[in-house]
Amino acid sequence: MTAPLTRDELISALAEARRTANLSIRRAAALAKVPSSTAQGWFEGRHLPTPALMPDFLTLLDALDLTHDDAERQQWHRAVTRLRSNEIIEEPPYAGLRSYTVDEALVYVGRERAYETLVGACTQQPITVLVGDSGAGKSSLLAAGLIGTGCAPGGPLAHLTPLSLSPIDLISARLPRSPTLLLIDQFEDTELLPPSAQAHVFDALARLPSNVTCVVALVASSFGFALRDERFAAHLESPVLLGPLTTAEYTRIIVEPARHHGRQVSPELIQLAISDLHRYGDPKPGTTLPLLSSALRRCWRHASGVTLEAADYSAVGGLWSALHDEAETTYLSLSAGQQSTARRLLLAMVHIDDEHISRRKIGTVDLDDELNDVVDAFLSARLFTRSEDAVVISHDALLANWQRLKEWIDDEKATLAIARRIQLAAQLWDEGGRNPETLMPIEAEAWSTWAEAESTPILSARERAFIDNSLALAESQQREDATTIIRLKRRQYSAIAAATIAAVLAVATTTATLTANRYRHEAEIATVNAQSRQVALIADELRPLAPNTAAQLSVASLAMADSVQTRSAVLTSAATHMPTRIAGSAGNTMVAHAVTADLIVRADSTGTITLWPNSDLTAEPTSIASGGQQLFTLSITEVKGRTLALVGGQKTAGIWDLTGEPIKLGDYGADTVTYSSSWHENVVHIGTLTGEIRRIDFSDPTSPSELDPISLGAELAVSSLNASAHGIFAGGIRDVVEVFDHDGAHLTSLPISGTALTMSLSPDGTELLIGSAGNNATLWDLTGSAPTHNDTIELPGLAHSVYHAGDRLIIAGAFGAIHEYGPDHELVANYPERATVVGLDVEGTHILAGAVDGATTRWDTAPNATVLSVPDGVALYDIVNGGDALLVGTSAGARVMALRAGAWVELEVADAPAGASYTYWYAISDDGSVLVNQTSAGDLITLDRSGDSYTRADVLPDQATIMDIRLSPTGRYLALGYRGTEGYSIYERSEDSWQLLREVHAWPAYSAFNDSETLFAAMNYEGNGVAFWDLAVGGEEPLSEARLPDDVAPGSMDFAPNDDLAVGDSRGEISVFSLADPAHPVHLHQLRDARSSLTQVSYSPDGDHVLAATGEGQLWVWSTDGDFPLTLQLTPGDGPVSGAMWFDGDIVMSSGDRAIAWPGDPLTAAAEMCTRFGTGLTAEEWARLVPDVDPVDGCAAFN
Repeated sequence: MTAPLTRDELISALAEARRTANLSIRRAAALAKVPSSTAQGWFEGRHLPTPALMPDFLTLLDALDLTHDDAERQQWHRAVTRLRSNEIIEEPPYAGLRSYTVDEALVYVGRERAYETLVGACTQQPITVLVGDSGAGKSSLLAAGLIGTGCAPGGPLAHLTPLSLSPIDLISARLPRSPTLLLIDQFEDTELLPPSAQAHVFDALARLPSNVTCVVALVASSFGFALRDERFAAHLESPVLLGPLTTAEYTRIIVEPARHHGRQVSPELIQLAISDLHRYGDPKPGTTLPLLSSALRRCWRHASGVTLEAADYSAVGGLWSALHDEAETTYLSLSAGQQSTARRLLLAMVHIDDEHISRRKIGTVDLDDELNDVVDAFLSARLFTRSEDAVVISHDALLANWQRLKEWIDDEKATLAIARRIQLAAQLWDEGGRNPETLMPIEAEAWSTWAEAESTPILSARERAFIDNSLALAESQQREDATTIIRLKRRQYSAIAAATIAAVLAVATTTATLTANRYRHEAEIATVNAQSRQVALIADELRPLAPNTAAQLSVASLAMADSVQTRSAVLTSAATHMPTRIAGSAGNTMVAHAVTADLIVRADSTGTITLWPNSDLTAEPTSIASGGQQLFTLSITEVKGRTLALVGGQKTAGIWDLTGEPIKLGDYGADTVTYSSSWHENVVHIGTLTGEIRRIDFSDPTSPSELDPISLGAELAVSSLNASAHGIFAGGIRDVVEVFDHDGAHLTSLPISGTALTMSLSPDGTELLIGSAGNNATLWDLTGSAPTHNDTIELPGLAHSVYHAGDRLIIAGAFGAIHEYGPDHELVANYPERATVVGLDVEGTHILAGAVDGATTRWDTAPNATVLSVPDGVALYDIVNGGDALLVGTSAGARVMALRAGAWVELEVADAPAGASYTYWYAISDDGSVLVNQTSAGDLITLDRSGDSYTRADVLPDQATIMDIRLSPTGRYLALGYRGTEGYSIYERSEDSWQLLREVHAWPAYSAFNDSETLFAAMNYEGNGVAFWDLAVGGEEPLSEARLPDDVAPGSMDFAPNDDLAVGDSRGEISVFSLADPAHPVHLHQLRDARSSLTQVSYSPDGDHVLAATGEGQLWVWSTDGDFPLTLQLTPGDGPVSGAMWFDGDIVMSSGDRAIAWPGDPLTAAAEMCTRFGTGLTAEEWARLVPDVDPVDGCAAFN
């Protein structure tokens, strides 16, 4: 064979020859008499044979049948020598914005976790679904991963022949009879096909032959579409998720491809790129991976040496500049008319709140053909992301990096403010059932004129309809007013006599005044209603960023007007972690908790020390002057029963006795600036501006003694300090923490990244947590003879403050939140803080924080809203009333929870029989006395309650095909429906066993018993209504039936105590029937508000409310009073709400991996929150957040 001219040709020739010879790496290494790692390096092109190993390499060539005589061996020898003299491959090893191909498997790295999971799934199941965001790398994983690596000779899927098909091609494809790996990428394209073609695609997947192993790649936003086919939905129960990448994986993606092509990557470039990735928060692979690859590709072309340097990376603009270039290229590719449309479209896709610019979704229903052409261009460039019903700018970074868009936003801020008000008002109007009271007729004419301007952002259909309806209302009111005036004038003209004229005029005047007053009153009510909904909506938007502010606005909105939106806003805030917030002067704000004195202490930028008694931020505080200027450090300790505090900053390092009335014992920093401090035993350590660590012994607080200072070794501020039995740890010098013993001798230097800004010792003194300017926190083990590095926690910004609480780590800084990490250093909670946090302390279950905006906050971290959490791999389902307990359904069986002394506890349920586990087919009686649960062995276990535990009482065998299961309220009756079998079997409990009572003719899916146990309801056999059976009368046929409107299929159903039945249907509506006369059901109400996939419909135990949980992530609640008015619309999380039940005044919901309890009474919740707010919203804050609405003190009614 001809010798290769390039490294790529060498790699290809070796790989092809190894495949042909069917040699493993180990066997090839043995033939060449070299280590396996050396041979693998040759095959992968990571390195070339050295002169010393060239004879061994030529031996391998002979074994691979690449060389046959001395002439060919000499040709290969010269070729490899030539390649070694110029080892850098000119072609960049990074794919850029496109996907990696099969031929680029050697440089495809970083997704090994997903690759191994995917390969494992392929060996265990016929169809595997790969789910990830657009751009996250699904196509690359299929091509370079599964085909390029998995199906290569020696790969785990080498026995399969890969075949890639599009969804449409799958319909008519003739699949091979040999073992095949079928890859269907971009399965979301199926959604764009006609319904008949969609059905054919799902049919083709359902009938794949047994020789085919299939992988379907699906964008996450189309997951709901894929669930529509029941056959395919079964494969979505355990998809392979292409999720976020770790910093280590990003580092490999940066470094290893370059190494394959002959270059190294400098540590400075790696750090710069990782920092870029986190600039806008946690990196989302769907956006950052293509941009990172593009930036590195450009960097490779710019570099000239053997190492990619930070200067090369910066010269090509880094990570995010690619966004500007890509956006500008996309924009300039449009026609002049399309460019104008693009400007209006992009302005419609942003909004401004308090100078903060953020992205906004625009519905796909609002896109006409002209807009779709523009959208498609930006989608192709991955600058937009399309979900099932909306389009959004892909990343916040585009707002900051595309100069043209920034200029548009700056030019049109006034226009965007008007658009924002219209958007909010239209949303309120639409979500409120398009009530005319929420229209805004006064502004309508001005808005209508504004909407016609060429520079106006594109309005949605909802917003246009809102303006049109407001305008129509304004015209109607004008006509009504004109008619009234004419009528009054005619009355005046009809008078003849002077006395009569006077009388008529008096009457007319009175009438006109009353009419005007009525109009004015109605207008005022309508305005206040609309404004209250607007305030509630703003609260909902602010809640993820500023929960205290959002809660105050929610309570204010309820005080303005009682509506679905305002009630829901209050309950959502009440269920959200909300801190008590005390405003202060902007600047450094240090906080600490004095345990014995029971004080919260703040040291601020004005030089003031503030003390709150009883550790209550809502109590009246005491303020004292520190004697210094801006304060930077605060440390508290206990010495001989006295609470001493070091308060340091500019011109002060004062020691204060806070045991009773605050007394200053002395100042040891009036000549300098104190930056840090730490107590060890009775000695305070003071870090100064000049690198000096001063030490004062307070063993006798009345006569302190100064110890010899310690020098950091450089005239730098001692940025952080921690003194303990293990030594004195001092930060200030970049990239190290210096360690001294208590005699001042230098012990060691701990390597870190950046400057140490904060430190905290664990309660047991065994670990030290160090936060740095290197965007991380490091954990050090102090139990050995010298500190050893334990772990590094990467952060999205500088770590200004840390606290080691033993079983958890608290870290905060310049990244918009306080992070709480669990025992395994996994992130378990985020507490949003809009300003940089510089002070932290922990008080029991509370976190105290001080931020540079002057705010002091106190967060309650206790998860009091959590009823039950389940581990990964376990799904939550419905929630069922069980007397004084609740059944929370899971994929691993029933969990029974009860409220004891304000805390949720789990009742003990006896284990399934040996060798079996519980499944998701379960039921509980309304009184909680009986529980049944199917096992993996196909048996149905009956368990009786005794106290706070359930013990096994009976086994009903051969129940593997259960399709529906229901217990009657006292556990007397059991209804079972089976897959593939029509009808239900109804059992009656006799002593401790179940006896078959009767079979009924129905369709097994959903069913219910009434409270008196006289009626059983289930989906009728035709699937278009509900059938009812009298349990006292035998026979299969029902007593009566109630068909649903439009013959839709019924779903979840539940009886009220008065025998009304609520039935959800496939359209997302709920039909309410009266069974007062069971032989003649009467349709009472049709609840249409939800209009989404209903996961559970239930009555509250008292029958006063109907609850509907939806797959779209909302809970809808109606009152059964009168015409069933909608009372609440709640969104408890980011995912579907799988179940809901009213319990002991709370609403318990299943969402994600938790069942949570929210308060059910808005007024009670509002009153409770008012006790925790702290500083109320100022007039300036209100005006900035809610312009044109007068401030309202929502807590006034509760004071």
